[in-house]
Amino acid sequence: MISPRRRPGGSRTTLSGIGMATQIPIACGDYRLLRSTSRIAENAAIVLCGGESRRMGQPKALLKLGKRAFLECVVDTVSEVCGKVIVVAAPGQSLPAMPGHVLVVRDAVAFGGPLSGLATGLAALPRQMEFAFVTGTDTPLLRPAVVAAILASARGHEIAIPFDGTHHQPLAAAYRVDFVSNRCRELLARNRHRLSDLLTDSDAVEIGLESFRNIDPDLASFRNVNTPEDYRALIEAPGMPLSE
Repeated sequence: MISPRRRPGGSRTTLSGIGMATQIPIACGDYRLLRSTSRIAENAAIVLCGGESRRMGQPKALLKLGKRAFLECVVDTVSEVCGKVIVVAAPGQSLPAMPGHVLVVRDAVAFGGPLSGLATGLAALPRQMEFAFVTGTDTPLLRPAVVAAILASARGHEIAIPFDGTHHQPLAAAYRVDFVSNRCRELLARNRHRLSDLLTDSDAVEIGLESFRNIDPDLASFRNVNTPEDYRALIEAPGMPLSE
């Protein structure tokens, strides 16, 4: 079971907030449970891929893992548990062909930062969507069960976010759509562009990364590929498909 943490008494948490363990009543290893209910129709995924990829030196969305681009890997994964998938790209950015159920939208301002990209993605969501799982394209080993567990953990809260004991993972988190839409507008109006600012004064639950080991033993879902060295290590790792 996933064990998120929040402040005692359900009070609103901050970036440094820690609190008592709360059990989530879903077997996080069985993402099919989420697929078998109507909840999949209420969940969306927003994939942000419009960044500059300065450390990589080339667009991460187009990097290959086997025959698939990173963006394709992530989209295929979130599509298993989310009823709507939005890809947010920079103006004029080249992308691999996307499945018909995926909506590609373009940032209003190129390289405006992840919070601006998130606002663009949220604006494209159908009104009935309740929660959105938000991710980038630098975690091509993301697993559907992890996405489902994070979405399940968000029920009754505004944010469910993985936490490694030092850093939060805002690009592997679930957000309640109405809350985060309003917060994005407020923060951008104040010229604040960090995703981490969404956590301030929010009902957020932290999920320790170790909680995911029963469904992702190596925590591969959280393996970020940001540099050429990271990419080389990934494609040369045992068991990885050969990139073309």
